[in-house]
Amino acid sequence: MSQFIDLERILRGQYGLTASELRVISCLAECPTRKEIANKLHVSIHTVDSHLAGCFKKLGVRNKADAIGKLYSLAIPSAPANFLCFG
Repeated sequence: MSQFIDLERILRGQYGLTASELRVISCLAECPTRKEIANKLHVSIHTVDSHLAGCFKKLGVRNKADAIGKLYSLAIPSAPANFLCFG
């Protein structure tokens, strides 16, 4: 049995993320800026900000690093929730 799980199913079902929020949050790790996310998805920065705010609230996180850590810990349940903490 794989240690990876269906992250999209969890984010939609357990956390209530919309399809648009899922598209934005899936870009977090590969796009360092909101502007890059907006360009990749062909939306405005305001739209990215709105979706990120919804994602952060639903996931119970405060920033991009926390969101990436939460996504990682959901995708790989054996990963510690604070794996991105450096200090």
